[in-house]
Amino acid sequence: MADIYGSHFEFSGISSRQYGLVIANVETSRNTQLNGTKEGVTIFSKSAKKRYLIDDDYTNSPISFEVEIINEEGRCLEHIERRQIEKWLFNHRTYRKLYIDIMDDVYGETYEIINGKQYRNYLNCRLINPQKVEGNGGIIGYKATLEADSDMFWQDAITQTFSVNNGAADVSTVITVNVDTDLDEYIYPKVKITLGSVGGDIIIANNSDDSTRLTKFVGVGAYASIIMKGELNYVSGDYYEKFANRNFIRLLDGENKLLMLGDIDSVEFEYSARRLM
Repeated sequence: MADIYGSHFEFSGISSRQYGLVIANVETSRNTQLNGTKEGVTIFSKSAKKRYLIDDDYTNSPISFEVEIINEEGRCLEHIERRQIEKWLFNHRTYRKLYIDIMDDVYGETYEIINGKQYRNYLNCRLINPQKVEGNGGIIGYKATLEADSDMFWQDAITQTFSVNNGAADVSTVITVNVDTDLDEYIYPKVKITLGSVGGDIIIANNSDDSTRLTKFVGVGAYASIIMKGELNYVSGDYYEKFANRNFIRLLDGENKLLMLGDIDSVEFEYSARRLM
């Protein structure tokens, strides 16, 4: 895992630089080096709301560990700051994106440049069971449990769009979708299929996987726009009724040769690669 000690971070779209906070310790395996020895730890609670949020859907999280977040200068946090920080960081019902500040990632371990565009890695997580960290006569930060939905990083979503232009129901085209992921499992991307002026039946098959496994829609109208999300078993509008065999499009790591049959004008794939920590 990238060396994140002393790093600023971005959580739920807000930068920790706003409060001068850094990740100073993970799983208490390293001493806090930014402000010396802690003077004490006290537990705080936000009444029943805190308990409700902790005791919810995520009791079987794949990974959790302790993190310590403190002011980088060891400055005591003002009361109004603490209220803002606690509301921002702790006890959310849903997982939020946690990025390491890119300016603190001097070795470029938490992002990649792909075709000239930057894609960052993040944890989909939340911070629970917070404790105040005391020092210098006041509160300088917090210790909490980081609970994530996976033991791997997610990467910012990649979108690949292909102009197919089959133009008729009996025309086929093969496109190549390249996937680079560290997860040795199927990826079920979000897919947007746009039909041309003819409509009708369409079939998509991944010849790099199982060419007999068909993704098929029957009797689709002209200029239709179908959105599929395989991980959620979702098909937009009433197109689920035209979804003949319920085989969602799936991709493998590497090159995927997809056969497109029918009046398909264009197709767009969106997926998040997975990265080892």
